[in-house]
Amino acid sequence: HVVLHRFDDSREHLQMTIARVRANPPSERILALLAPALRQVPLNLARAVRDMFERPHRYGSVLDLAMTTGLPPMSVYRYLGSANLGSPKKLLVAAKLTRSLTYLRDPGYSVHDVAIKVGYKHPRILTAHAIEVFEITPSRVRSRLTEDDAIALIVRWIDLGDNGMKSNQRWVPGP
Repeated sequence: HVVLHRFDDSREHLQMTIARVRANPPSERILALLAPALRQVPLNLARAVRDMFERPHRYGSVLDLAMTTGLPPMSVYRYLGSANLGSPKKLLVAAKLTRSLTYLRDPGYSVHDVAIKVGYKHPRILTAHAIEVFEITPSRVRSRLTEDDAIALIVRWIDLGDNGMKSNQRWVPGP
């Protein structure tokens, strides 16, 4: 994104540009699907989950989520489980993969760059998670997986609902 001095650098235009760059539509879509369940957990945990989807690079483990909330790790597991959100680890992986979708769409980022940007210490962990959730490598996600398909697979993986897919149905990439 480029802002030209004395051409499109008005305060309003600059604020809109910053908001657009910061926005992450895949994360917003997943968070919208999580919203009903997040209403069932304490507010500090709901805020931390939202932050985890917006800035996954700040969270390396469930302990980071627990520290952000001020809750013991077991309470985080209990609250998320009672809200049918699955495990905090699954949510963390979902957050990292969701943010990865945005970066993988940009051909200027290598898979290694994407892995580092979302907080993985090694690209092979991103690859393992992508294969687990999407059944394809991150480099293939770029060309074979639409945003809608990726979100459906993430939602199904964390058990938020079937989103049009049967639980025994497997997604098969197009040509």
